[in-house]
Amino acid sequence: MRRLWFFVITSAVIFLFNTGYADYGFDFYCRSDTFQQVGAGFPAYFYFTLVNTGTEPDVYQFDCQVLQAVPGWSVIYCLRGRCVEPGVPMFDTLGPGEVDSTIDVTVFTTENTGEEVVRLLVVSLGNPAMTKAVQVYTEVCGAVEEVGGGCVLPEENIGGRYRLFDPLGRQIKSINRRGVFFLLSEGGGGVKKVVRIN
Repeated sequence: MRRLWFFVITSAVIFLFNTGYADYGFDFYCRSDTFQQVGAGFPAYFYFTLVNTGTEPDVYQFDCQVLQAVPGWSVIYCLRGRCVEPGVPMFDTLGPGEVDSTIDVTVFTTENTGEEVVRLLVVSLGNPAMTKAVQVYTEVCGAVEEVGGGCVLPEENIGGRYRLFDPLGRQIKSINRRGVFFLLSEGGGGVKKVVRIN
């Protein structure tokens, strides 16, 4: 009987020691620029990475919220190919050292100008005190005017550096002639997004 009690007590102590000292940890960050200016009616894409830096498998809860909205704009966030609107929680499970880079937030704009702020919060369910949040900003301003294959910028923006993107989000070559960006790619499909990168 003593052996049985010794075994039970020893097992309980080992169980409590292992569960009480589990090492949970994670890193969560945005791989994209967290501030994006896009043309009216075009989306902004934000890509994230989650890393389990602990020694235990963990489940992570995601909470996406729009903190500042622009009328008519919408947001979705995706995880492992599943996309939902803000306010709907999603979960991800990672083993020690595992990485998930399938997380993204897309902000769909309209002709309305303004700035939308979205926060993506991650909580470790293994240790709910561990949380990380990233805020992303999308802006559409009325300062860029599309003009047949190029964008005319106001005089105060001349001399700034810009990155231009085609409708698929690929960076394209351009030249700046006194504030006018001309598309140099074939087809002349027009500049779809202009981002200032001083």
